[in-house]
Amino acid sequence: GLLANAAQSYRSGQSRAAIVSANAAVESALRDLLETLFTREATANAAEDLLTNGATYGHQLNALIPAVASWRGWPSFSGDLRGKLNRLRKLRNQNAHGSADSVDWNEIAELILAALFALHYLSIAQEREGCFVAPWPLP
Repeated sequence: GLLANAAQSYRSGQSRAAIVSANAAVESALRDLLETLFTREATANAAEDLLTNGATYGHQLNALIPAVASWRGWPSFSGDLRGKLNRLRKLRNQNAHGSADSVDWNEIAELILAALFALHYLSIAQEREGCFVAPWPLP
């Protein structure tokens, strides 16, 4: 999966690929969860439009998931974790536009671990909501 690609890229010294893959893993899992939840209350087209045109990944991460977590009684989606994921998102966007900050390998490792924690959190939320789709293959 994408997180395994991030770890392999990190191990191979490919910082850009590690950042892009780790970010894509979280972005994809978060979108899948929110799309499933919102489709229960609205049409699939309305949910798709919201998550594509209205509440892009940054909004999903910073506003929607904390609100949904509170409404659904999930554990808090930590501000520290969101901060790391926002840093990962910023670096991913900079890499896409060729203007990336210099990042040391320790920070990249921390960001990959933040992605791992976020994926674990999202998989627990998916399981609680009965819409479990593992972000990585389970044994």
